[in-house]
Amino acid sequence: MVLDVDKFKIINDTYGHNIGDVVLKEIVQAISHITRDSDKLIRWGGDEFVGIFYGLSEENAIILGEKILFEVANLKISVGDNSISPSVSIGFSYFNKNDQEYTDALKRSDEALYKSKVQGRNKANIIV
Repeated sequence: MVLDVDKFKIINDTYGHNIGDVVLKEIVQAISHITRDSDKLIRWGGDEFVGIFYGLSEENAIILGEKILFEVANLKISVGDNSISPSVSIGFSYFNKNDQEYTDALKRSDEALYKSKVQGRNKANIIV
């Protein structure tokens, strides 16, 4: 899975990098409440994360994606008199028997993420 925080640059530019870091931490905390101990969520850079979910079926990946979208969309992060309601876009894929490197699956996840962005953000897609 590849997950990207929607419009994160605007959050950083508007509220500063310290608040941007708070937003990232809140998102990770929200996701950690709905994932298993065996699942891995790794910050890939900036506002992008990679998730590894062992033994997750395609159907359950879609369900997990919807849960993540819901949990993140329900965050309200107070900043003075304002609040930030972040959203994320998600792309899922799987390691296939023909994959030579982990980057093969990562590339498909990135393509699914791009599809989520094109569809208007706050979406989850899967490319098998």
